[in-house]
Amino acid sequence: MKATTICLNSDGLPWKNEKGMQGAVSDYLSELKADGLIREGCTLHGLRVTYAAAIRRQGFDTGIVADALGDRSRRMGEHYTRHVEKELGRLKVFKGKNDK
Repeated sequence: MKATTICLNSDGLPWKNEKGMQGAVSDYLSELKADGLIREGCTLHGLRVTYAAAIRRQGFDTGIVADALGDRSRRMGEHYTRHVEKELGRLKVFKGKNDK
């Protein structure tokens, strides 16, 4: 399966490997923190979890979440949205819904 390129390096090309991309993003986030544009603690992993949660909250299943993250396994979609599943359960309880 061919992956869709969603971001490029400063040369306008895809990164050669994940480690290079992670380093560049980490440097970028550090600059944003230093400039006071984002809070301490914002990480690439945290952004990935936030993105996955937003997709799941829209009603898409964990397979779609995994696809959107570029993961091969539905289990990764489940992993990144496990807190959303708990959240949805609590909402049902507080709203008094007995839906399964």
